[in-house]
Amino acid sequence: MRAPRVSLPIVVIMLVFAFGAGVLFTRLPGDGTLSLQSQTLSPQPPTPLPPTPIPLDTPTPISEGAGSILDTLYVEIPPRGLAKIEAKREEALQLGILLASGGDYVPATIRAGNDEIAVELRLKGDWADHFAHDKWSFRVRTTGDQYLYGMSVFSLQDPSTRSFLNEWLFLENARREGVLTVGYRFVHIVLNGEYKGIYAVEEGFRKELVESQDRREGPIIRYDEDLVWEYRAFYDDQLVPYGVNAFHIIDAFQSGRIAADSVLSAQRDAAVGLLRAQWTGERSAADVFDLETMGRFLALTDLWCAPHGLIWHNLRYYYNPITARLEPIAFDTDALVGDLEMMGLPLSAFYHDPILQAAYVQELWRMSQPGYVEALEAELGPQFEALRAALEPEFRADVLAPPWDALRRRQELARQVLTPYQMVYAYVQGSQAGPTGTVQIDVGNLLDLPVEIVGMFADGEVIPGQKGWVDRDSYDLIASPSQRQEEALVLRPLDHEATFMPYVHLRIPLPDGVEVSSDTEFEIVTRLWGLTQTLTQTVMPGYAQPLAEGPQPAAPSVEQALEQYPYLQRVEGEEMFAIPSGTWDVEGNLVLPEGFGLRLGPGTTLRFERESLLLASGPLDFRGDEDAPIVFEPVDDEWWGIVVLNAAAPSTWRYVTVDRSSPVARDGWTLTGGITFYQSAIRLDHCRIINALGEDGINVVRAQFQFVNSEFGPTVSDAFDGDFAWGTVERCVFHNVDADGIDVSGSQVEVSDVRFINIGDKGLSVGEGSQLTARNIYVENADFGAASKDRSHLTLSNATIVGARVAGLAAYIKKPSYGPASITAEAVAFVDVPADRALLVEVGSWIDLDGVRTYGVDVDVEALYEKWTE
Repeated sequence: MRAPRVSLPIVVIMLVFAFGAGVLFTRLPGDGTLSLQSQTLSPQPPTPLPPTPIPLDTPTPISEGAGSILDTLYVEIPPRGLAKIEAKREEALQLGILLASGGDYVPATIRAGNDEIAVELRLKGDWADHFAHDKWSFRVRTTGDQYLYGMSVFSLQDPSTRSFLNEWLFLENARREGVLTVGYRFVHIVLNGEYKGIYAVEEGFRKELVESQDRREGPIIRYDEDLVWEYRAFYDDQLVPYGVNAFHIIDAFQSGRIAADSVLSAQRDAAVGLLRAQWTGERSAADVFDLETMGRFLALTDLWCAPHGLIWHNLRYYYNPITARLEPIAFDTDALVGDLEMMGLPLSAFYHDPILQAAYVQELWRMSQPGYVEALEAELGPQFEALRAALEPEFRADVLAPPWDALRRRQELARQVLTPYQMVYAYVQGSQAGPTGTVQIDVGNLLDLPVEIVGMFADGEVIPGQKGWVDRDSYDLIASPSQRQEEALVLRPLDHEATFMPYVHLRIPLPDGVEVSSDTEFEIVTRLWGLTQTLTQTVMPGYAQPLAEGPQPAAPSVEQALEQYPYLQRVEGEEMFAIPSGTWDVEGNLVLPEGFGLRLGPGTTLRFERESLLLASGPLDFRGDEDAPIVFEPVDDEWWGIVVLNAAAPSTWRYVTVDRSSPVARDGWTLTGGITFYQSAIRLDHCRIINALGEDGINVVRAQFQFVNSEFGPTVSDAFDGDFAWGTVERCVFHNVDADGIDVSGSQVEVSDVRFINIGDKGLSVGEGSQLTARNIYVENADFGAASKDRSHLTLSNATIVGARVAGLAAYIKKPSYGPASITAEAVAFVDVPADRALLVEVGSWIDLDGVRTYGVDVDVEALYEKWTE
């Protein structure tokens, strides 16, 4: 069947009918069928027509010399029958769809030459392109033992409903390839004495169709489409249920004749049963269809850009009683209509069977080779040109243009599809645990065609492909073997609806002397299944496997948390847990449910095992006192500290000591702080971050912070690192810090009344676009008292810098992408700092000290960091 091709005037006509006729739908009781009720649709006899004149050799108008090409058929429909057809047409125009039935047929005659054939006919076509204009389409069946062109059932329709001459040419091509087709020819039609123009005669599905193409009689089956059209007529296209469009009843043509014949009935049941078994997965398409014929049909469909013939309600299959296989019948293809630059068929066209795809690949490769179209043109070109001359007087030249160049372009596209640049992704698995002498490789098919793994090269050694390489968990990703290629290792095609790349896991035995190492070179040899040309590509080293569980510990439910941690108590009315005062040894990680916080009181000590942590996404409300602080410490020598992520409320710590914490380093989840607050506000009051073992004692990222009256140190690197943070540090002490006391990046910070003692690098490190204001600062025994870097600015007042080893104040560029830095300082006392080390300024940066600006000189910035890179 066809997609609608209704022009604007036709749409207007349909709307006028739809709003003017007052059609009512009712459902008859008992049988569930639909009926039409309308006073305007009753058949009315038209004015009697004069008798048809004696047939002429060629009706008028046609071009000179064309009359000998096309026959003329004279169709006579008696007045009452014509009235019935006109009423049915009026009904169809109102609906936009023709709902035909056996009761629509009316008697008529067709004269062809000197033969007069008694027939019955009705309107045909689902969409209005078959009946909205003056050339109506008819379904015709002869009566008695009469035939027209060897056909007992056929259609008469405008050639525009079947892509003009391209439909004829496709069918001729298919027939020469041994694929069953409907008969198809062009004629002039004179209807009740009035010349109607050129029509196409399309054969119906009867036994003469298959017998005329050297097949023994057998049933022709299809998917019944009646329910779809009834839904579309009764409701709207958008209201057709999914099941109606996706799952179809299979029936046979000439059902009455078949039912009366026990042999044909058995064959029909076998044909329907085979097709149903394919749909249910009990039989493969290769077991149901004649493989080679089906492959040729699909290849021709792709070559001719004719997927319309693959729409489910256009599919027709002949059951060959000798082979017990189904063969396709080419029909309603719309050849060379649509996007001619698109190549390839959906997996549903192959019933998702890779073996059928391989047959298609073989045939498409043959048809895409130079010479194929040329041979077709040489054989059918003269007849095509004769038909074109006959049709041109009625139809535009562009719709009758020769297809040869378009077919050659389709061949070119087919060759591109069948010679892909790369067929698979292939990776050596990161883990090579398993039997010695093997390598584990993951392979994913990039194509929507089956790909055969021919073999491997391991350091140049050849390893032929074998199905035995496949891990059991990958069996559903490889094609079932055919009888001809039982051992072929074939990857199933990639489904267009796939949401991820499915990888086949292979364990490949290695030749003697080849071992897996970072230097071992592996190559994989592939080809499209069905072809012989191979493609070799390098197997890439390593690819992370999907993680069933992420590196971050999963948050438990409330019930799971209470069961797992017996010391936890739920705080009534709040998303909060509490732990009673006392010393508690935490086994494993203490992970709180999503959004929940933790409340601790004075005298609470939590002791953690190595590589364990406290993880929360809610606020931590820790309130100790001077005599009974809250303590976090390791059972042994270190632990992974405290992590708070995306807490909706701020955390408050008072009199809390965190001892010997180190950053998380867990399978790709790596932090820098022994304490980390990410997008979670934190206030420290009278807290101690001591013996910190990580890159940062505490790291605050994208959050607000307040540190007051707190102690930081000793630490093995930075004491406090603020990244894209904002906040204050007041009345705190940083001591015995191996790197920076305060290190901020992209942050807005105020520091006051803070002492830095024994600092390995900088007391204040201001970098990457930060703004920091500091007053009342004391820095003793540091490389730098304070440094501003990379488009940052430090405002400093009332500072004392004692014994700076490199410079008291420094401004320079560490990361060129940011640019120069600056400092504005006043009332700074330099003690035991030589004058030449008081200020260090690089070209482009500057320092204003008590109103005097110092501009930069060339500075070897990399040398400033040499001790950190050793």
